[in-house]
Amino acid sequence: MRGASEGPYPKFDREVLEGSTSPREVLPFPELSEFDIEATLEALRVREGFGVRKPPPENAAWRVDRDIRERYGEEVRASLLELCEARAADFRLLGFVGITGGDVWHTVLRRYDAPPPLYRLVADILSLKVQTFLDDRRQEMYRNSR
Repeated sequence: MRGASEGPYPKFDREVLEGSTSPREVLPFPELSEFDIEATLEALRVREGFGVRKPPPENAAWRVDRDIRERYGEEVRASLLELCEARAADFRLLGFVGITGGDVWHTVLRRYDAPPPLYRLVADILSLKVQTFLDDRRQEMYRNSR
């Protein structure tokens, strides 16, 4: 049992505390000349679309649209376009005039390299925000200006 003068905490050996090494000594940080940014970015890449990912090619939206027609049929695609038109009408109610259902459809398809499941397409159309739409338009404008 401890004496009254020791307190509630055990005493630590001063040599152990002073002799400890700092984390910088244990894990040296690489010099700038040794640091390979491409290897680091590649290490950060994660499957399933999370993390750093390469942008899809320019004609990916057209290919995804074609694959959606083949996989789900023209009726399902027409229903998805009606849903895009409804989302564009929501944007027009907020004051963004001139947005069409085709613009919304193109924005949603540009996110994919391959045709996604139907539930994901519907969720992406319904959850598309005005800011995301405007960011996509801005990126397309910069691409076309080059």
